[in-house]
Amino acid sequence: SEIRSTYIGRRMLIITGVGMAYLFLASRWLDVAPKPLGFLPIFILGWFGGVAGYMVAARTPYPRIAEQTASPGHALWRPLRERAYLRLCLFLLAWAGASMFAGAFYSIYMLRHLKLSYSLVAVFTNITLLTTMVGYAFWGSVTQRFGNRPFIQLLSVPAALVPFLWGLTDHTNYPVLITISSVVGGLCGS
Repeated sequence: SEIRSTYIGRRMLIITGVGMAYLFLASRWLDVAPKPLGFLPIFILGWFGGVAGYMVAARTPYPRIAEQTASPGHALWRPLRERAYLRLCLFLLAWAGASMFAGAFYSIYMLRHLKLSYSLVAVFTNITLLTTMVGYAFWGSVTQRFGNRPFIQLLSVPAALVPFLWGLTDHTNYPVLITISSVVGGLCGS
């Protein structure tokens, strides 16, 4: 189990690092490339990356699963009978849904309304990714020691402030507020 955790942790660091580099290079390209054809090489590279990822996943050995006696549908719903787990799932569903719904518009807001370059949007996104990586390392070790519940409750408060900060962001204060939002979102979202 420890070997698997170490492998997954290293893999996530490598994938995130490569993603950050690609994001920055692609954004630099979009700053100078003619629109909309400038997106074409990025989409093509993304497609090849997706195919390569699928091929790697297809060759990954997985442990054998013991034969199930219950139907797959019954086995899927069984954990949800435990009240604490069901509450956690509902919380995470609501939280992730709201975060992803709002998060989808942050880049659009930066590009259309604040008129930021693709490169600057990538810098703010990379700040979020970098602090997420730091958060994985820090919160992972802390939650192993003390459990997840107190930290989910603790981190929900500052994470809830991120959309509020975005609502206050304009041309005069975006460097400070977007940086704070990126750091808080990365640390609390990990």
